[in-house]
This record gives sequence, C-alpha cells and structure tokens, in this order.
Amino acid sequence: MQDVSLKTWYDDYLSAFNSQDIGALQRYLHSEIVFDWDGAMDDLVGRDAFFDFYRVAWRHLRENVRAQVLEADETHIRALVQNTLEVIEDWPDSPLRPYVKGEIIQLAGEMTYTLDQRKITRIR
Repeated sequence: MQDVSLKTWYDDYLSAFNSQDIGALQRYLHSEIVFDWDGAMDDLVGRDAFFDFYRVAWRHLRENVRAQVLEADETHIRALVQNTLEVIEDWPDSPLRPYVKGEIIQLAGEMTYTLDQRKITRIR
C-alpha cells in the first residue's frame, strides 16, 4: 500500500466515508482510533465506538466530506474540510444537537488525522 500516494489514500478514505462503507473504512481506521470532538460531544474511542456512532448517524444524515490537503506525511494529514450534512430523518436525541429532517448544514474547518502505518489513530 505504500506505493499509493498519501493523497490518493486519503481521497479513497473520504470516498469510503462518504459512501458509508464500513467494510472499506476498516482498512483505514486503527482499532484504537480516537475521534476527538473537542468537547462538542464525548470522544469516540476505538473503531467499534466510531462505527456504532456512525451506524446511527447515517440513518439520519447523509454526509459529503470534501477536503484540501494542506500538509501530509506518513504520520499525519492536515486538511481543510468541508462537510455538507443532509438530514434525512429527524434525530432529536443526537449527542451533538437535535436535527430535523430537511435541514442542510454546511460545516468547514481544519482537521488533523494522525497516522500509524496508514491507519488513522486520531481525528481532531
């Protein structure tokens, strides 16, 4: 896999995420990944917690994440990320905030992905 450029690898990860392809995502996420929500909700610790959250979230939301890589090496990727959330089903008890069917939410910011042998160990 090292012969695949890091940008291509990251683009493939985003494609798997946007496709909600848990099987493909397992190739990219370390078993002990930490998704740091910076206090917006409890951090997701471990790949199982990540998938448990997103299995629920994706019943309520469609996401389209796009990113521009600012810097990358074999230990991290820093990117400007834009995420469009389309709420397809009410989610009144979301850990982030209540969502109402039909909402379109645009989010943007910088994210850092920490890597270990091309497995994401931390997202912040």
